[in-house]
Amino acid sequence: MADHHGGVRARARTSPPAIRTGAFAIPGGLGVQEGGSVLVGAVLGIPAPVALALALARRVREFLLGVPGLLAWQAPTLEGALRA
Repeated sequence: MADHHGGVRARARTSPPAIRTGAFAIPGGLGVQEGGSVLVGAVLGIPAPVALALALARRVREFLLGVPGLLAWQAPTLEGALRA
């Protein structure tokens, strides 16, 4: 059976990067990506709470992957500061 909503899903999935690109002046696009996702969701017929939940889930993924990377990047600096 064919899925007739594939195009809608594809547009909803590709919209946040376009929104983030437009909000490059805001560090991390904080709030802009979520608001844009709610706006795009409203246009596509997705309820606002669902669109916001999906945007926040994407943000949590970025946080969980980003924090260990930042800690690993700063570990040599922190180690040197503790030895001094």
